[in-house]
Amino acid sequence: MSTGGSKKRRLDDPGAAADQDGSTLAAEEVPPRPRPVDVGDVQLLIDERISRVEESMQRQVDALVGANAALKSHIDDIKLETEDLRRRCAVNARTIQVLKKDVKWTYSAPDIPRSHWVDQGHGGRYIAQMTEIVKKIKTITEKLRNGEKISVNLRASRVILAHDDALLPHWSELSDAIQLRGEGDLLNVSLHGIQLDRSIIEMFSQSLVSKCPFSI
Repeated sequence: MSTGGSKKRRLDDPGAAADQDGSTLAAEEVPPRPRPVDVGDVQLLIDERISRVEESMQRQVDALVGANAALKSHIDDIKLETEDLRRRCAVNARTIQVLKKDVKWTYSAPDIPRSHWVDQGHGGRYIAQMTEIVKKIKTITEKLRNGEKISVNLRASRVILAHDDALLPHWSELSDAIQLRGEGDLLNVSLHGIQLDRSIIEMFSQSLVSKCPFSI
């Protein structure tokens, strides 16, 4: 029995997709939906690129550090060579001065009278020890000037001898004698129980460079 009108199409009828003209959209003409972006994948990609950049920068930094270390080592070597040349020049200059002064050398340091020590309040034991040291300085100096291979051993065994300006000429004579020894001609120098001021130590330091072990 007809109703007099067209039957209603069921909603799930494939024909429902037909348009008013009776045509139907093909399934392949429906545009695909875009794939959702995975935030984790994006972050992983960013991390990988950052890691590659950091590795490249670290290699450059390591190369610069290595080059800087090599340059510093080279500079240190140059400094050592420069200091050695300065030292040698200073030694040679002082040797020339000594030679000019001592064309005809004689031990010129004056004797120190006993009264000098008495006036300073020293007793007989101190004076005897000081007189012995002064004589040893003169004897050692003369032997060095004559080219003898000896050690410089000055020892005050009974009392401590204080620095005194009256000894300066004697220390100067000994220092000059040491200065004239060839560089590398080793000489043992030992001073015990004798005080030296800064000027005497500096004077001996110039003479003893590269010549001997030195102990005070």
